[in-house]
Amino acid sequence: MDKFSFILFLNGIVESCTLLILWNVLQSERFSAVRRGVTFALMCGASIVIASLESSFLPLSFLLLFLCTFAGYGKIVGWKNVLLNTVFSLIALMYLQVTLMWFFPSSFFTSGSGMLCINSAVLMVAFLLKYLAWKMNWSETYQKNLKTTWLFIVLLSVPTIVLMQMVASNLEKENRLLIICLLLLQFSYLLVLIVAFLISNQKQERRRIKQTKEAIETLNLYLDESKKKIHDFNKHINYLRSVVSTQSSDQNLKQIVDDYCKDILTFSEQEEIKLQIEDPMYRALLFRRQLQAEKLKIDFHLEGTTILPVFPIPNYRFVEIFDNLLDNAFECASTLRGEKWVKISLQVNSLPDGITQHLLYVQNPYEELNFSAIANQRKHTSKGGNHQGIGLQNVARIISESNGNLILNHDNGIFTVKVIYEVKA
Repeated sequence: MDKFSFILFLNGIVESCTLLILWNVLQSERFSAVRRGVTFALMCGASIVIASLESSFLPLSFLLLFLCTFAGYGKIVGWKNVLLNTVFSLIALMYLQVTLMWFFPSSFFTSGSGMLCINSAVLMVAFLLKYLAWKMNWSETYQKNLKTTWLFIVLLSVPTIVLMQMVASNLEKENRLLIICLLLLQFSYLLVLIVAFLISNQKQERRRIKQTKEAIETLNLYLDESKKKIHDFNKHINYLRSVVSTQSSDQNLKQIVDDYCKDILTFSEQEEIKLQIEDPMYRALLFRRQLQAEKLKIDFHLEGTTILPVFPIPNYRFVEIFDNLLDNAFECASTLRGEKWVKISLQVNSLPDGITQHLLYVQNPYEELNFSAIANQRKHTSKGGNHQGIGLQNVARIISESNGNLILNHDNGIFTVKVIYEVKA
């Protein structure tokens, strides 16, 4: 292989790598290393074939690039995305090549090494574009503004590239001013495109915020209506219970109605507590655990005072404590052969001297319990289930550092964890 053929071979490798990177700039899917390697090998072969021709032309380059990328990625992204990315990568490659060529004299390209230098510089720019695309999530912006992007490419980039090639083919000293003007024009095109995307993103963000606010307002209306209905429902159940208790002389009927009303009111009170929760953090934590309990077939009981506790710790810390305690409780309850249940109690109690006590109780039944091992647990819990906790020792440390108390208790087959904070008004 002579020097000229070797340079053509290197040019084919560099251009293939550049095209593959540019092809992935606007692509969000991740591909396996094997798939990328096979596609790169196909593109290298295609580029070498094109470079070996005495007069290669654009349609052949486009066809080979499309076939190679479709063979590698077509089943994952679809032929339409392959086609659009192929057009984009070829236009971007030509745009970068011609733009960089303007900074060098014509004599620089008399040998193949000059074009190799240009392609190497384009490859570095392609790497930079890929990094920026990953960092700034361009693929998502591109998908949201697909029509706008291609409108800019067709109306601005394609005619400019044609004009740039015409000027580059007749490059003379007196054309330098025209070249500088074209470069400034390209820079202004990019600025217009960036500004258009920013405006579009801001409009979409404002639209999403408006839709979210409307959804929240609608949800609050349904929430208020549900609170009213469940309150009326409780009144009717209590009225039925009272009527049967005072009007009927059948003791068996009284007992049946009383037990039934108690079960209904217990369930209703739990639902009413959830509806009364205004804090989105509490609401999300409790509803998520309720769904988990239904999946594990565990009875999930919730009790609470009218005023819910406010713990003097950051929300993310409370979530760590809450999730760890509930993970332990659910895992213990799920292994039982008999009745499975977990009980949560959220309470606020008034103490003398203007002190308010904020409490979180978590209770669950157990069959076997090594209390000393739990009380002296290492920093990370060792569990056989799917839940990962941070350990009661770390929970105790978080609570202690924020001037709270953690109390562990076991009695009559029930394990209880109490988190207590006393806040002075």
